[in-house]
Amino acid sequence: MYLEHYRLAKEPFHIASTPGFFYMGENHREALAMMVYGVRKRLGFVALVGDVGTGKTTVLRAYLEHIRGSDIRTILMFNPNVTFEGLLLHILGGLGIDASGRDERWMLHALAYCLQQELNEGRTVALVIDEAHHLPLATLEKMHLISNLETGQGKLLQVVFLAQPELDDIIQDDRLRQIRQRIAVRYYLRPLRYWESRAYLRFRIQRAGGDPDYVFTRSAIKALARSAKGVPRLLNIFADNALITGMGHGMRPVTPKVVREVVRDFSPRRRFHFWRWAAAAALVIVAGTALAAFAGATLSPNVVDSPDGTSIGARAPQPVARVYSTRDSAASATSSEDSTETIP
Repeated sequence: MYLEHYRLAKEPFHIASTPGFFYMGENHREALAMMVYGVRKRLGFVALVGDVGTGKTTVLRAYLEHIRGSDIRTILMFNPNVTFEGLLLHILGGLGIDASGRDERWMLHALAYCLQQELNEGRTVALVIDEAHHLPLATLEKMHLISNLETGQGKLLQVVFLAQPELDDIIQDDRLRQIRQRIAVRYYLRPLRYWESRAYLRFRIQRAGGDPDYVFTRSAIKALARSAKGVPRLLNIFADNALITGMGHGMRPVTPKVVREVVRDFSPRRRFHFWRWAAAAALVIVAGTALAAFAGATLSPNVVDSPDGTSIGARAPQPVARVYSTRDSAASATSSEDSTETIP
Protein backbone atom coordinates (compact mmCIF):
# COMPACT_ATOMS: atom_id res chain seq x y z
CA MET A 1 0.00 0.00 0.00
CA TYR A 2 1.26 3.47 -0.88
CA LEU A 3 -0.97 5.41 1.52
CA GLU A 4 1.71 6.04 4.13
CA HIS A 5 4.31 6.86 1.48
CA TYR A 6 2.18 9.69 0.07
CA ARG A 7 0.43 10.62 3.36
CA LEU A 8 -3.01 9.58 2.16
CA ALA A 9 -5.95 8.41 4.25
CA LYS A 10 -7.62 6.50 1.38
CA GLU A 11 -6.86 5.29 -2.12
CA PRO A 12 -7.60 8.32 -4.31
CA PHE A 13 -7.94 6.51 -7.62
CA HIS A 14 -9.90 3.38 -6.83
CA ILE A 15 -11.40 2.16 -10.09
CA ALA A 16 -14.87 1.55 -8.62
CA SER A 17 -17.21 4.48 -8.03
CA THR A 18 -16.79 5.59 -4.43
CA PRO A 19 -19.21 7.93 -2.63
CA GLY A 20 -17.54 11.23 -1.83
CA PHE A 21 -15.11 10.89 -4.75
CA PHE A 22 -17.54 11.86 -7.51
CA TYR A 23 -16.11 14.64 -9.64
CA MET A 24 -18.81 16.20 -11.77
CA GLY A 25 -17.42 17.89 -14.84
CA GLU A 26 -19.54 20.29 -16.87
CA ASN A 27 -20.77 17.47 -19.14
CA HIS A 28 -21.64 15.29 -16.14
CA ARG A 29 -23.72 18.08 -14.61
CA GLU A 30 -25.53 18.65 -17.91
CA ALA A 31 -26.18 14.92 -18.27
CA LEU A 32 -27.59 14.76 -14.74
CA ALA A 33 -29.84 17.76 -15.40
CA MET A 34 -31.17 16.22 -18.63
CA MET A 35 -31.74 12.88 -16.95
CA VAL A 36 -33.72 14.41 -14.06
CA TYR A 37 -35.64 16.65 -16.46
CA GLY A 38 -36.75 13.74 -18.65
CA VAL A 39 -37.91 11.72 -15.64
CA ARG A 40 -39.71 14.55 -13.84
CA LYS A 41 -41.50 15.70 -16.99
CA ARG A 42 -42.64 12.11 -17.67
CA LEU A 43 -41.27 12.18 -21.22
CA GLY A 44 -40.84 8.41 -21.53
CA PHE A 45 -37.49 7.39 -23.02
CA VAL A 46 -34.25 9.14 -22.05
CA ALA A 47 -30.84 8.11 -23.46
CA LEU A 48 -27.50 8.94 -21.88
CA VAL A 49 -24.77 7.76 -24.26
CA GLY A 50 -21.03 7.74 -23.64
CA ASP A 51 -17.89 5.79 -24.42
CA VAL A 52 -16.39 3.33 -21.95
CA GLY A 53 -15.03 5.05 -18.86
CA THR A 54 -16.48 8.52 -19.51
CA GLY A 55 -18.52 8.58 -16.29
CA LYS A 56 -22.00 7.19 -16.96
CA THR A 57 -21.92 5.38 -13.62
CA THR A 58 -20.86 8.61 -11.92
CA VAL A 59 -23.92 10.35 -13.37
CA LEU A 60 -26.13 7.47 -12.25
CA ARG A 61 -24.81 7.66 -8.67
CA ALA A 62 -25.31 11.43 -8.67
CA TYR A 63 -28.87 10.92 -9.92
CA LEU A 64 -29.63 8.46 -7.13
CA GLU A 65 -28.30 10.92 -4.57
CA HIS A 66 -30.30 13.73 -6.17
CA ILE A 67 -33.65 11.90 -6.01
CA ARG A 68 -33.15 10.35 -2.58
CA GLY A 69 -36.20 11.14 -0.46
CA SER A 70 -38.12 12.54 -3.44
CA ASP A 71 -41.31 11.37 -5.16
CA ILE A 72 -39.31 9.48 -7.82
CA ARG A 73 -39.18 5.73 -7.41
CA THR A 74 -36.30 4.20 -9.38
CA ILE A 75 -35.76 0.59 -10.42
CA LEU A 76 -32.24 -0.30 -11.52
CA MET A 77 -31.34 -2.95 -14.06
CA PHE A 78 -27.71 -3.93 -14.53
CA ASN A 79 -28.13 -7.04 -16.68
CA PRO A 80 -30.33 -6.10 -19.65
CA ASN A 81 -29.73 -9.25 -21.68
CA VAL A 82 -33.30 -10.45 -21.08
CA THR A 83 -36.45 -11.19 -23.03
CA PHE A 84 -39.31 -8.70 -22.97
CA GLU A 85 -41.13 -10.98 -20.53
CA GLY A 86 -38.02 -10.98 -18.35
CA LEU A 87 -37.96 -7.19 -18.48
CA LEU A 88 -41.59 -6.98 -17.35
CA LEU A 89 -40.89 -9.49 -14.58
CA HIS A 90 -37.98 -7.34 -13.39
CA ILE A 91 -40.03 -4.12 -13.36
CA LEU A 92 -42.94 -5.71 -11.53
CA GLY A 93 -40.53 -7.22 -9.02
CA GLY A 94 -39.18 -3.74 -8.35
CA LEU A 95 -42.75 -2.63 -7.64
CA GLY A 96 -43.29 -5.50 -5.22
CA ILE A 97 -45.34 -7.73 -7.54
CA ASP A 98 -44.43 -11.39 -7.98
CA ALA A 99 -45.35 -12.19 -11.59
CA SER A 100 -43.60 -15.56 -11.81
CA GLY A 101 -45.37 -17.87 -14.25
CA ARG A 102 -47.57 -15.11 -15.68
CA ASP A 103 -47.77 -14.37 -19.40
CA GLU A 104 -46.88 -11.12 -21.17
CA ARG A 105 -50.46 -9.86 -21.42
CA TRP A 106 -51.11 -10.35 -17.70
CA MET A 107 -47.86 -8.59 -16.79
CA LEU A 108 -48.62 -5.59 -19.03
CA HIS A 109 -52.05 -5.17 -17.42
CA ALA A 110 -50.53 -5.53 -13.95
CA LEU A 111 -47.84 -3.00 -14.80
CA ALA A 112 -50.37 -0.46 -16.08
CA TYR A 113 -52.42 -0.86 -12.89
CA CYS A 114 -49.39 -0.50 -10.59
CA LEU A 115 -48.06 2.53 -12.43
CA GLN A 116 -51.46 4.22 -12.31
CA GLN A 117 -51.57 3.61 -8.55
CA GLU A 118 -48.12 5.16 -8.18
CA LEU A 119 -49.26 8.20 -10.16
CA ASN A 120 -52.41 8.53 -8.05
CA GLU A 121 -50.22 8.61 -4.96
CA GLY A 122 -48.03 11.33 -6.44
CA ARG A 123 -45.02 9.24 -7.38
CA THR A 124 -43.10 8.87 -10.64
CA VAL A 125 -41.58 5.49 -11.53
CA ALA A 126 -38.34 5.30 -13.50
CA LEU A 127 -36.49 2.30 -14.87
CA VAL A 128 -32.75 2.89 -15.36
CA ILE A 129 -31.11 0.32 -17.64
CA ASP A 130 -27.33 0.25 -17.41
CA GLU A 131 -25.38 -1.12 -20.40
CA ALA A 132 -28.58 -0.72 -22.43
CA HIS A 133 -26.74 -1.47 -25.68
CA HIS A 134 -26.85 -5.13 -24.55
CA LEU A 135 -30.65 -5.23 -24.75
CA PRO A 136 -31.68 -7.87 -27.31
CA LEU A 137 -33.24 -6.51 -30.48
CA ALA A 138 -36.45 -8.45 -29.84
CA THR A 139 -36.74 -6.88 -26.37
CA LEU A 140 -36.14 -3.36 -27.67
CA GLU A 141 -38.68 -3.91 -30.42
CA LYS A 142 -41.43 -4.59 -27.87
CA MET A 143 -40.57 -1.75 -25.51
CA HIS A 144 -42.95 0.57 -27.36
CA LEU A 145 -45.69 -1.34 -25.49
CA ILE A 146 -44.33 0.18 -22.28
CA SER A 147 -44.25 3.62 -23.88
CA ASN A 148 -47.93 3.21 -24.78
CA LEU A 149 -48.80 3.28 -21.07
CA GLU A 150 -49.66 6.94 -20.57
CA THR A 151 -52.22 9.43 -19.31
CA GLY A 152 -52.84 13.09 -19.95
CA GLN A 153 -50.07 13.79 -17.44
CA GLY A 154 -47.45 11.95 -19.48
CA LYS A 155 -45.87 8.52 -19.67
CA LEU A 156 -46.49 6.20 -16.74
CA LEU A 157 -43.02 4.64 -16.83
CA GLN A 158 -39.86 6.62 -17.51
CA VAL A 159 -37.07 4.55 -19.07
CA VAL A 160 -33.47 5.78 -18.94
CA PHE A 161 -30.94 4.08 -21.21
CA LEU A 162 -27.32 4.30 -20.05
CA ALA A 163 -25.39 2.99 -23.02
CA GLN A 164 -22.28 3.01 -25.12
CA PRO A 165 -22.46 4.56 -28.63
CA GLU A 166 -23.34 1.15 -30.08
CA LEU A 167 -26.92 1.89 -29.05
CA ASP A 168 -27.11 4.54 -31.78
CA ASP A 169 -26.29 1.93 -34.42
CA ILE A 170 -28.70 -0.60 -32.96
CA ILE A 171 -31.74 1.68 -32.98
CA GLN A 172 -31.18 2.56 -36.64
CA ASP A 173 -32.72 -0.81 -37.44
CA ASP A 174 -36.07 -0.27 -39.18
CA ARG A 175 -37.75 -2.56 -36.67
CA LEU A 176 -36.86 -0.08 -33.91
CA ARG A 177 -38.13 3.09 -35.58
CA GLN A 178 -40.88 3.44 -32.93
CA ILE A 179 -38.29 3.36 -30.15
CA ARG A 180 -35.98 5.71 -32.06
CA GLN A 181 -38.78 8.24 -32.53
CA ARG A 182 -39.85 8.08 -28.88
CA ILE A 183 -36.52 8.96 -27.29
CA ALA A 184 -37.48 12.41 -26.01
CA VAL A 185 -34.20 13.31 -24.32
CA ARG A 186 -30.77 12.29 -25.52
CA TYR A 187 -27.39 13.39 -24.21
CA TYR A 188 -23.92 12.37 -25.36
CA LEU A 189 -21.42 12.30 -22.50
CA ARG A 190 -18.09 13.62 -23.75
CA PRO A 191 -14.66 13.22 -22.13
CA LEU A 192 -13.43 15.75 -19.58
CA ARG A 193 -11.68 18.83 -20.86
CA TYR A 194 -7.95 19.14 -20.24
CA TRP A 195 -8.37 21.56 -17.33
CA GLU A 196 -11.14 19.39 -15.89
CA SER A 197 -8.84 16.35 -15.99
CA ARG A 198 -6.25 18.24 -13.96
CA ALA A 199 -8.93 19.40 -11.52
CA TYR A 200 -10.23 15.82 -11.30
CA LEU A 201 -6.82 14.48 -10.22
CA ARG A 202 -6.34 17.17 -7.58
CA PHE A 203 -9.91 16.73 -6.32
CA ARG A 204 -9.49 12.98 -5.82
CA ILE A 205 -6.20 13.39 -3.95
CA GLN A 206 -7.73 16.01 -1.67
CA ARG A 207 -10.74 13.76 -1.01
CA ALA A 208 -8.29 11.03 -0.01
CA GLY A 209 -6.80 13.35 2.60
CA GLY A 210 -3.67 14.22 0.64
CA ASP A 211 -1.86 17.24 -0.75
CA PRO A 212 -1.78 17.09 -4.58
CA ASP A 213 1.60 18.85 -4.70
CA TYR A 214 3.06 16.31 -2.28
CA VAL A 215 1.82 13.38 -4.41
CA PHE A 216 2.43 14.58 -8.00
CA THR A 217 4.48 17.38 -9.48
CA ARG A 218 2.38 19.80 -11.50
CA SER A 219 4.09 18.58 -14.64
CA ALA A 220 3.13 15.00 -13.75
CA ILE A 221 -0.52 16.01 -13.35
CA LYS A 222 -0.38 17.68 -16.76
CA ALA A 223 1.16 14.53 -18.26
CA LEU A 224 -1.60 12.37 -16.75
CA ALA A 225 -4.29 14.72 -18.06
CA ARG A 226 -2.84 14.65 -21.58
CA SER A 227 -2.36 10.87 -21.63
CA ALA A 228 -5.86 9.94 -20.42
CA LYS A 229 -7.54 12.20 -23.02
CA GLY A 230 -10.32 13.16 -20.63
CA VAL A 231 -11.48 9.62 -19.78
CA PRO A 232 -11.96 9.37 -15.98
CA ARG A 233 -11.34 5.63 -15.91
CA LEU A 234 -7.98 6.06 -17.64
CA LEU A 235 -7.11 8.91 -15.29
CA ASN A 236 -7.71 6.54 -12.38
CA ILE A 237 -5.71 3.69 -13.90
CA PHE A 238 -2.72 5.79 -14.94
CA ALA A 239 -2.60 7.77 -11.69
CA ASP A 240 -2.93 4.70 -9.48
CA ASN A 241 -0.18 2.84 -11.31
CA ALA A 242 2.02 5.94 -11.26
CA LEU A 243 1.70 6.04 -7.46
CA ILE A 244 2.69 2.38 -7.19
CA THR A 245 5.65 2.84 -9.53
CA GLY A 246 6.74 6.03 -7.79
CA MET A 247 6.73 4.29 -4.42
CA GLY A 248 8.80 1.49 -5.93
CA HIS A 249 11.38 4.08 -6.94
CA GLY A 250 11.19 5.72 -3.52
CA MET A 251 9.98 8.87 -5.26
CA ARG A 252 7.79 11.65 -3.86
CA PRO A 253 6.25 13.56 -5.52
CA VAL A 254 5.78 11.50 -8.67
CA THR A 255 7.39 13.01 -11.78
CA PRO A 256 6.38 13.07 -15.47
CA LYS A 257 9.05 10.44 -16.19
CA VAL A 258 7.16 7.90 -14.06
CA VAL A 259 3.87 8.85 -15.72
CA ARG A 260 5.36 8.28 -19.18
CA GLU A 261 6.71 4.91 -18.04
CA VAL A 262 3.27 3.84 -16.81
CA VAL A 263 1.48 5.05 -19.95
CA ARG A 264 3.97 3.15 -22.12
CA ASP A 265 3.27 -0.02 -20.12
CA PHE A 266 -0.43 0.31 -21.00
CA SER A 267 0.22 1.13 -24.64
CA PRO A 268 -1.22 -1.48 -27.07
CA ARG A 269 1.71 -0.76 -29.39
CA ARG A 270 4.19 -1.68 -26.66
CA ARG A 271 2.33 -4.91 -25.97
CA PHE A 272 2.36 -5.65 -29.71
CA HIS A 273 6.11 -5.11 -29.85
CA PHE A 274 6.57 -7.42 -26.90
CA TRP A 275 4.57 -10.26 -28.40
CA ARG A 276 6.33 -9.82 -31.74
CA TRP A 277 9.66 -10.14 -29.88
CA ALA A 278 8.34 -13.11 -27.91
CA ALA A 279 7.23 -14.88 -31.08
CA ALA A 280 10.64 -14.29 -32.66
CA ALA A 281 12.37 -15.58 -29.53
CA ALA A 282 10.20 -18.68 -29.52
CA LEU A 283 11.04 -19.30 -33.18
CA VAL A 284 14.76 -19.02 -32.42
CA ILE A 285 14.45 -21.47 -29.53
CA VAL A 286 12.52 -23.97 -31.63
CA ALA A 287 15.01 -23.66 -34.49
CA GLY A 288 17.94 -23.96 -32.09
CA THR A 289 16.47 -27.06 -30.46
CA ALA A 290 15.83 -28.67 -33.83
CA LEU A 291 19.36 -27.85 -34.97
CA ALA A 292 20.84 -29.29 -31.79
CA ALA A 293 18.80 -32.46 -32.16
CA PHE A 294 19.90 -32.79 -35.78
CA ALA A 295 23.54 -32.20 -34.87
CA GLY A 296 23.32 -34.73 -32.03
CA ALA A 297 21.82 -37.36 -34.27
CA THR A 298 24.47 -36.71 -36.94
CA LEU A 299 27.55 -36.63 -34.70
CA SER A 300 26.64 -39.41 -32.27
CA PRO A 301 24.84 -42.73 -32.74
CA ASN A 302 23.70 -42.62 -29.12
CA VAL A 303 20.83 -40.58 -27.65
CA VAL A 304 21.50 -39.21 -24.17
CA ASP A 305 18.59 -39.73 -21.79
CA SER A 306 17.67 -37.20 -19.10
CA PRO A 307 17.37 -38.24 -15.44
CA ASP A 308 13.56 -38.49 -15.76
CA GLY A 309 13.88 -41.03 -18.56
CA THR A 310 12.84 -38.83 -21.48
CA SER A 311 15.05 -38.23 -24.43
CA ILE A 312 16.59 -34.76 -24.59
CA GLY A 313 16.11 -34.77 -28.32
CA ALA A 314 12.42 -35.56 -27.90
CA ARG A 315 11.74 -32.95 -25.25
CA ALA A 316 9.58 -30.03 -26.47
CA PRO A 317 11.04 -26.52 -26.18
CA GLN A 318 9.80 -24.46 -23.24
CA PRO A 319 7.32 -21.78 -24.33
CA VAL A 320 8.14 -18.12 -24.02
CA ALA A 321 5.43 -16.40 -21.99
CA ARG A 322 4.73 -13.31 -19.94
CA VAL A 323 1.97 -12.71 -17.47
CA TYR A 324 0.47 -9.23 -17.46
CA SER A 325 -1.09 -7.91 -14.28
CA THR A 326 -3.05 -4.67 -14.28
CA ARG A 327 -5.29 -2.93 -11.82
CA ASP A 328 -8.03 -2.53 -14.40
CA SER A 329 -9.90 -5.61 -13.20
CA ALA A 330 -12.99 -3.56 -12.62
CA ALA A 331 -13.07 -2.11 -16.14
CA SER A 332 -16.51 -3.40 -16.58
CA ALA A 333 -17.64 -2.05 -13.19
CA THR A 334 -21.15 -3.34 -13.68
CA SER A 335 -22.58 -6.38 -11.96
CA SER A 336 -22.99 -9.55 -13.99
CA GLU A 337 -26.05 -10.52 -12.01
CA ASP A 338 -29.53 -9.17 -12.53
CA SER A 339 -30.13 -6.64 -9.76
CA THR A 340 -33.08 -4.58 -8.58
CA GLU A 341 -32.74 -1.60 -6.33
CA THR A 342 -35.69 0.57 -5.44
CA ILE A 343 -35.12 4.07 -4.16
CA PRO A 344 -38.20 5.11 -2.22
